[in-house]
Amino acid sequence: MADNNSVEITDKGVLGKSIMWNTVGSVYYAFCQWVMTVVIIYMTDDYWQVGVFGLAMTVTNSFTSIGSFGMRSFQISDIKKVYTNENYILSRRITCLVAYLACVVYSIAIKSSPKEVICILIYMIIRMVDSTEDVYQGVLQVNWRFDVIGKSFIARGTLQLIAFVGVFLLTQELYITFIVMALCDFAILEFYDKRMTRKIVDLGKIGFTLKNKKVWRLLKACSKLVVYYFMSASLATVVRVSIKDICGVEDLGVYSTIASPTIIIQLTASVIYSPFLPGIAKTYLDGNKKKFVGYLKKIILVIIAGFIVLTAAGHFLGHWALELLYNSKIASHDDLLLPLIWCTFLYASVWFFAGILIAIRESTQLIVGVVIAFVLNFVINQPLIHRFGQNGGSYSLVISEVVLMIIYAVIILYDIHRYKEGQKDGNPV
Repeated sequence: MADNNSVEITDKGVLGKSIMWNTVGSVYYAFCQWVMTVVIIYMTDDYWQVGVFGLAMTVTNSFTSIGSFGMRSFQISDIKKVYTNENYILSRRITCLVAYLACVVYSIAIKSSPKEVICILIYMIIRMVDSTEDVYQGVLQVNWRFDVIGKSFIARGTLQLIAFVGVFLLTQELYITFIVMALCDFAILEFYDKRMTRKIVDLGKIGFTLKNKKVWRLLKACSKLVVYYFMSASLATVVRVSIKDICGVEDLGVYSTIASPTIIIQLTASVIYSPFLPGIAKTYLDGNKKKFVGYLKKIILVIIAGFIVLTAAGHFLGHWALELLYNSKIASHDDLLLPLIWCTFLYASVWFFAGILIAIRESTQLIVGVVIAFVLNFVINQPLIHRFGQNGGSYSLVISEVVLMIIYAVIILYDIHRYKEGQKDGNPV
């Protein structure tokens, strides 16, 4: 049960301030992640290191989806409290272990060099700490303590950035840098996220056990979600591994460097979309079709406007921005920027439509769509890269994401069409 530290939903002033903390913290954290990909260009002339950094970020992103198990959207829309906070936290410990082992196998299977494998696996530790923090932040979000989440993001981003710059300058070794970053992340998890969560809600002893039947039911309920998130994240992984194989690690380094500013686009879009999801779940369960459709219309208008604005900004300001952020050598590859902007923005937009399907518990359709997009991307990405270079990878992602968004939009429209009050149970058990 929440104590007096939890925020009442009716206290709009406190809630607004709390959400603002989350927004600022999320954007700041993404900014710090992006700054790392910028400053490494100034700290080394070795584009191999830049490429390995980009490879580690991309590969671990796919396996982070296994660690997180697609559970955050499920967790925050578990309105009926079918599963306890302890169930969510214990399940995350199990999924993080599985994710790490899977990453070990994959890193070796793609025939990376020993040094590349070491960097990937150490960076994966950072990702697993992040996944663990994510489940605690889900508990905080349900209790409307967005302020704690935002402050955690700010602390993590700051410490990671300081560690990255300081250690890399001293050692010129990515694996040592990643070790120190992981230790910083772990400190925030242990001494802030966990401590604050326990102040706000009652958490019993969690431990690590494989005998909790309710946890296995939770994992089964979310199993379709992890397939979606893994395959969705793997769209970019497949493309970048293909770029590495066809164009080389240095060209991947250039591609990753130009892609890095677009992280802010993705996170900002996610921050804008995310607050709508619990409301959409509630309106669906309440049978309020009019309000449900109203939410969709607002977000679709945001997507259209965002696409137009970002396309114009990338076209007119892209070269200038890359030269300002990096150098003339990177700016000479400005033709890579606009397709990457489209990839990132479309990915965030697909995430929103997927979030709606998760909120209304349409998991099977979620999987069907992403499997189609994954197979399409897998088939066309290498021919496009051979034809258009690095941009071919971006074109493959754009095509796959547009197809996926259309599929999800059609599914949602069909669901609205057959919608009847009380037709569905909002939570699987």
